[in-house]
Amino acid sequence: MFNALLVYYQSLLILQYAGLPKFQQFIQLVVNQALCDGLFLQLGSCFNLSTAVGNQLTLIGTIFGVPRNVLGYNPNAVYFNFTRASGTPASIGFNRATTPVDSDYFMRAQVQATYTLTDFEMRSLIQLKIVYNTAYSSFRGLKNALYAQFQGGIDIVAPATLNTFFNFTRASGTPASIGFNRATTPVDPDSFLRSSIYYSSLYGSTLMNLSYTVKQPYYITVQVAQFLKLLPHSSGVGTTVTQL
Repeated sequence: MFNALLVYYQSLLILQYAGLPKFQQFIQLVVNQALCDGLFLQLGSCFNLSTAVGNQLTLIGTIFGVPRNVLGYNPNAVYFNFTRASGTPASIGFNRATTPVDSDYFMRAQVQATYTLTDFEMRSLIQLKIVYNTAYSSFRGLKNALYAQFQGGIDIVAPATLNTFFNFTRASGTPASIGFNRATTPVDPDSFLRSSIYYSSLYGSTLMNLSYTVKQPYYITVQVAQFLKLLPHSSGVGTTVTQL
């Protein structure tokens, strides 16, 4: 393509110069000042997510809002925890009850780290961000978009069946309705109030949640996406991640 452009502009010479080899070479040199040895023709491949590596992926990530270095994340860290005074291993954050007080132990227990994504993780995270930016928030839309990018490596599964919510049955029906007394039972003036509370407890105690299943190569990628709040999900829905 690059050489074809040089030849094209060379062919535009008028007749009196067309037969002069050195003038033809001069025209090619002038044209190449703009073509830069075909550099601009290679820019498209530099931003091809499938083939980009190293700094190319870092630059693409900058465009999409995906950092190469993730501040505050360490997949191998053991974070602040509690165990019994005689428990094993000792808790991270406090000394045992029988050991001397260490005033800076709590400070030393705080984990500060920066995780640098590999090219594979960076590419996968950018693909997740593309899904996050473009896919419909419906379960089907997200599932199809994830399959198009990861072919099952990162997937979502249908939520488990929830509890039985507020319903109606006949006065003599079985089971009794949830929310009102039977017609044959004494009037209960706060029945509606109690039914509303029961309804709320059924609804509110079970948060809407989207379950991700992840194959091993993508596990850290999904953990980072969850840490950066880039994991695709509908508004108001939580996410859990299970490694296959």
